[in-house]
Amino acid sequence: MPRDVNYWTRWSTRQQSRRRLLAGAGVTGAGVAALGLVGCGGDDDEASSPTSAPSGGSTTPSGTTAPGTTPAVAQPKRGGVLKFPLSIVLKDVFDPHTSLNQAAFFYSLIGNTALRPSVDATKIESELVQSTEIPASGMEIIMKLRPGVTWHNKPPSNGRAFVADDLAFNLKRITGALNPDKAASFQRKSTLPNFESATAIDATTVSVKLSKPHSGFLWGLADWRNSIVPRDFVESGGKFEDAATLIGTGPWTIESFEGSTKAVFKPNPKSWEAGKPYADSVEWIVYADALSAQTAFGKGDLSYIGATGKINTETVKKIANKAREESWAFGNWDHVRYNITRTPFDDARVRLGLSLIYDVKGIGDGFYGAGKWDYTGPLASAFSVDALSSGDLAKTKGYNPDTKAADIKSAKEMLSAAGFPDGKGLSFKIHTNANTGAPFEQATRVRDNLKQALPGIDVELDIASDNTVFARRQVSGDWDVISYTLYPAPDSVIEMTNNVHSAGSRNYGKFKSDEVDALIAKAETQLDPRERSVTMKDLQKALLEKHMPTAHTVSAKQVAMFQPNIKGMEKYGGQVGGGLTWDTLLNFKNAWLES
Repeated sequence: MPRDVNYWTRWSTRQQSRRRLLAGAGVTGAGVAALGLVGCGGDDDEASSPTSAPSGGSTTPSGTTAPGTTPAVAQPKRGGVLKFPLSIVLKDVFDPHTSLNQAAFFYSLIGNTALRPSVDATKIESELVQSTEIPASGMEIIMKLRPGVTWHNKPPSNGRAFVADDLAFNLKRITGALNPDKAASFQRKSTLPNFESATAIDATTVSVKLSKPHSGFLWGLADWRNSIVPRDFVESGGKFEDAATLIGTGPWTIESFEGSTKAVFKPNPKSWEAGKPYADSVEWIVYADALSAQTAFGKGDLSYIGATGKINTETVKKIANKAREESWAFGNWDHVRYNITRTPFDDARVRLGLSLIYDVKGIGDGFYGAGKWDYTGPLASAFSVDALSSGDLAKTKGYNPDTKAADIKSAKEMLSAAGFPDGKGLSFKIHTNANTGAPFEQATRVRDNLKQALPGIDVELDIASDNTVFARRQVSGDWDVISYTLYPAPDSVIEMTNNVHSAGSRNYGKFKSDEVDALIAKAETQLDPRERSVTMKDLQKALLEKHMPTAHTVSAKQVAMFQPNIKGMEKYGGQVGGGLTWDTLLNFKNAWLES
């Protein structure tokens, strides 16, 4: 079998006959924290899901399991209201193709993506696209739509069928091809690399043409924010800023929206996911601050609350000691990025030396708490196939707490060779976006680590007045070193392209390496996933051992608290997929209330 056929067969959804409980990927750290909506990780098998029917066996009239039979699985109950907190006012233009993240919160309830990653993040599974077929050249992808999907019964779509023309329109729109004068506004265009055209062959089939094969194209399409919108809504001048008019194909329809107080969602009566959702409604309720939401949860007024961060977790546990805690891996990666355009960070010895000094375990334990984070290299551990594992990183230089003294000794030797003995002559500021939260905590600990190890260094914090100022300065390069948290793209090659390729959209430090660019280009064309994985690991090792444009530290596990009567969200916290997908934590289609 030709190598490219083997690759595409592996990623094809064609053989996927079961629909699995999946979930969508996240936002940047700022977006997740602001909403108090966090989650991912868990169990992919519907047969073992708490929302599934029992497999085999029977129960006695008393409800106990008969001898020699399989214990019954609790059955979902219908009815009730699920209430969840928001800690910011939603006031975006809720267009999923141009919004940074707020639009995706709505579409996670009311909409769907074309594809989604599997639970273990090793293959692509179906959503609105039921199957894909890719000829040997890899230059064309044939997509077949899931049958029986309709748009919500709102004008102008009015419950019509979801057709191939809708999908082709969305693919072109995501890339900015339909709005070339505003192409920069389309935030996810990089998720569809090498896109050339999309054509509806018939009502249920789309042909996608690429300028050249790309091993990450289907993964990019599966980005949780690439929601599909109705063509007639866009072309008739639909107002994305008017949330109550938004139309999707998902399990909920939006009933009402008051951005500063509350949003209400009702079940889609013609949902293609038969039998879901279970609740009568979902309500988003806006709270002025985290403490107000925590107090409401303690009173039983909320079904769920995010509790990531050691202080948050401890506070919620004290307020609601009967709540059920769920914790799962997530894709966010905390990091310290160097501005390569500024001296001395143009010298790899300085970047490597400083990075060896950071107490990564102290950073993770200090903010998130012991056991609530993973070590992360250039690829977050959510990329289970291509990433260096947390366990392996824990044994390597710079990460291993048991070798920190030796690492600091090596760091001093590197810095001395670069002309900065004991840090003398090194003077810079660490830019961060707030005086609270993980980036600030990390920046503070990094500063203290450096001052303790290098008596001659001059390093201070540079705190932005607000998130807008931080974002502007990050993009413009107006900083020495940045401490921040980001959420990954859905594909490892796209993620590396964005962050460390010389032309990458997130390469804020302007790092450039011919070796790194060449490894990324090689991985793009490797249609055998095993070969690609080897290249990606070589790339990560090169970044860690020779270049270090960004010191990756930890990837937080997300923590959530549920009221005891909220079922269907066990084990996976409502979101699965290794942190690369985002679904049921936001759309709650699997959640039900036990009376």
